[in-house]
Amino acid sequence: NVPFQAIHFMTYEFLQEHFNPQRRYNPSSHVLSGACAGAVAAAATTPLDVCKTLLNTQESLALNSHITGHITGMASAFRTVYQVGGVTAYFRGVQARVIYQIPSTAIAWSVYEFFKYLITKRQEEWRASK
Repeated sequence: NVPFQAIHFMTYEFLQEHFNPQRRYNPSSHVLSGACAGAVAAAATTPLDVCKTLLNTQESLALNSHITGHITGMASAFRTVYQVGGVTAYFRGVQARVIYQIPSTAIAWSVYEFFKYLITKRQEEWRASK
């Protein structure tokens, strides 16, 4: 989750600088930046997710092929994935991850930015009324 979130936040901030340099409340820029950030982070971290899934499931296909024993640790998982399917195996399921993350991160960022806008606006109104 840490690599995904790091890429996700950096990409979102980078895209906001491009689409919304004034940093005003702009729902379309938040949705677009959030969707793109989620897609980039999902694609970039797919190899980690593939290896994590292999560690969690100890998939019998991998274990029954030319690999023997229990897969322990990320280094072992990375070696096993490569031995079973080569470099392309690290990106199995990338389309599903990206398609899942696009609406998820777009909605999350738009909701976050909406409530940030509402809270900021109310604080400004409260300060003005004092």
